[in-house]
Formats: sequence, structure tokens, C-alpha cells
Amino acid sequence: MTKHEHYGSGPAGQASCPEDLGELWRTAALALRASPTRRRFPMMVHVGCPGAAERTLPADAASDFGERVELVCSLIDALPDPVACDGSTPLLCWLTRPGELSIHDADLVWMAAVRHAAAELGLRLPFAVVTRNGWQDPATLVGREWTRLRTTPATPSRG
Repeated sequence: MTKHEHYGSGPAGQASCPEDLGELWRTAALALRASPTRRRFPMMVHVGCPGAAERTLPADAASDFGERVELVCSLIDALPDPVACDGSTPLLCWLTRPGELSIHDADLVWMAAVRHAAAELGLRLPFAVVTRNGWQDPATLVGREWTRLRTTPATPSRG
């Protein structure tokens, strides 16, 4: 067994982001919202599990495709061994950035690098873009956006 086999199973390089990961992406959005730099913050690449073990680097640390692939691989290698979100959730990769959830060039270049790194390592590595207001898979446009994101889901009022 290689170091990376425990990170998840599934087709190598799979980058689609199923909606059943929505709670994990919501956790990433909540963490971004709670960070001390609320309005202006650098774009960051994360690998791991939102709210648990994760590694992060500034997205501008890589200037071309090859460097982005190497950065993703190095983030995976830096994770504790083994990584498990809840025992059944795969390793995730996400890009946090300011702005709206409309597709940006950076979303697509990082998605391509994540897919390539996942294929090289034989991993299933879902990818999403996370902003302060939501998340989105740039490949499928599956995502969720909130007007007011809260730490606990709002309960209906009685009365």
C-alpha cells in the first residue's frame, strides 16, 4: 500500500464534486467567513478536510501549470498519515477566494492542476471553489450560495 491509497477510492483524477459533500464545503465557507481577514484576503489552495486536518498555501505561490500540480502534490504529502474526514469522506481540495461564485480563470487553472495531480497519484480528489457566501464545482456548476451563512442551520420560528 502506498502512502496515498488511504486518501480515497474511486476513479483516478475524478474531480467532480457531488452534492453529498455539501456539508464539508459549507464548513469550508464558514471557516473562511470566520477568518480575521474578512473583506480582502489572498486566494488560497487547501487540501485535506474542512474543519479537520488540512494544509494550505497561497494560490499565487505557483505561476504555471506544472508548479500548481507540484503544489497540490506537496500539500497532499504534508498531510498527516492517514487523513479521514469522517471515515468515509475522501480527501478534498478547494480554492478559497474573494468575490462572487461566477467562474474565474483561476478556478479553471487550479481545477486542471488538481485533476492532473489526482491522476498522477491515483486519487479521487473532489475540487470546489469556496467564497464567503458559498461553494461551487467549476466543472459541473453544482454548488450552493447563501445570503446569510450561519454556523447552525436556522430553525423555523413558531408562532
